[in-house]
Amino acid sequence: MKPIQRAKTLAVFLLFFFAQQGTAKNTEFIFNSACIEASRQISLMKLKTATALLNQEKTNHPNNCAVDYLENYIDFYTLITEQNAGSLKILEKNKAGRISRFEQLPATSPYRLYAQAEINLQWAFSRIFQQEYFTAALEFRESYRLLERNVELFPFFTQNFKNTGVIKAMLGSIPENFKWVLNIVGMEGDFRQGIDLLGNFASHQSFAPDQILEKQSAEYYYTLLQLSVGDKNECWRFCERTTTNYSTNLLSCYLRAFIALKTGHNDIALEALNHQPTGPDYAPFPLMYYLKGKAVLFKQEINAALYFKKFVSFTKGQDMIKDAYKHLSWISLLSGDMEKFHIYQNMIKRFGTANTEEDKVALKEAQEQFIPETSLLKARLLYDGGYYERALEEMPVKPLSRISDQIESAYRYGRIYGELKQYPKAIEHYENCIRISGNNSHLHFAPFSCNQLGVIHEQLGNKAKAIAWYQKATTYKNYPYRSSTINMAKIALQRLK
Repeated sequence: MKPIQRAKTLAVFLLFFFAQQGTAKNTEFIFNSACIEASRQISLMKLKTATALLNQEKTNHPNNCAVDYLENYIDFYTLITEQNAGSLKILEKNKAGRISRFEQLPATSPYRLYAQAEINLQWAFSRIFQQEYFTAALEFRESYRLLERNVELFPFFTQNFKNTGVIKAMLGSIPENFKWVLNIVGMEGDFRQGIDLLGNFASHQSFAPDQILEKQSAEYYYTLLQLSVGDKNECWRFCERTTTNYSTNLLSCYLRAFIALKTGHNDIALEALNHQPTGPDYAPFPLMYYLKGKAVLFKQEINAALYFKKFVSFTKGQDMIKDAYKHLSWISLLSGDMEKFHIYQNMIKRFGTANTEEDKVALKEAQEQFIPETSLLKARLLYDGGYYERALEEMPVKPLSRISDQIESAYRYGRIYGELKQYPKAIEHYENCIRISGNNSHLHFAPFSCNQLGVIHEQLGNKAKAIAWYQKATTYKNYPYRSSTINMAKIALQRLK
């Protein structure tokens, strides 16, 4: 290279170097009024409005990387609502640049490491939705590593405890078939410790205006973790208290409806869904149609089909499509339209993916050409909606010929009597379900019954019996929902021992 060329190259390099140094010195994390308003719009799921505000803030204050932090929340909420693998591939290109800008913050800023940890945590959850478990595990590890360092440097920075709680609870409730994740992460989870950290943060009475999203995401994580392996009653109490703004906040509306449906409060779910905030400012959320379909069907109303059809038409993702078609086939069956029943059963095989447990069960039943017994199906739907007396009235009175129906009938009686607090009857039917099942390991009713017997005996103070039933629940193999069933049993055993 000639001397002149070398000089030019050196000059370009030095200009670039000092430009970068200047950027590093000027990079700041300032939650000004524009960022606070943008975070409020994000919390409402008005993502387009928030994006416009942040674009203006980038023009006014180009070195304020609080914008990057909030933009990642927009990407995260977009992926939650869309659950679309294509969007994930497009949006993940933003990750590296944002982390690079956070690295340029001064070492005296608690957001330097925390913001990097938050981004890794959000991307880990986003990847779980798309079954990218290995990359998610690496991001969980990186998030926890950054948080550990930040806790040492800034022990009174409360946001640290939100994410530490999430990671500990998440890893402490990881299903058996994903235990390899712990080896990658290099840490042991602790569900109880994690859920307590998270709950304490989410229940804090005073939040600064710049912590709107931290509070909302903590509530989101807390309720979903409690629902999956924790205390469902506590889950609902917390959710009911923290989602009273459901008519103006789309994420609150979703969370309230989802948790209400899962905990037998169908009328409350319908109330929320009937007052869902709508309009062009709100992010599209097709899963709300799916929830509305279930809520209407639980009341035995045939127009539920409209909402399931809207869901499969508008969703950009592939999850829950098979389950939606299963519900459409059920509606046809209950209406006596067997032609449509078989059409929807064939659509289960053709559309969507079988990643979720619900979709796997839908596909398996369609492949086996399984036709539900209508009285049992009606009772099941009413039970799921929390209409326990009506569910009891719908239970079949005639003898059932199929052994699978006899097993399910005993299980359904157990669930209904359990919710009606008629524990002796519930115990009798659960034990009958287990007896009839024998070695019929491809059905989930017997291991589910074991867990429910554990729950009842735990509530009655019969610790030894509760432990015995939880332990028995872990012995069954090759049935749907096995991972979550075993996980529930093992967390209960940790609690009791």
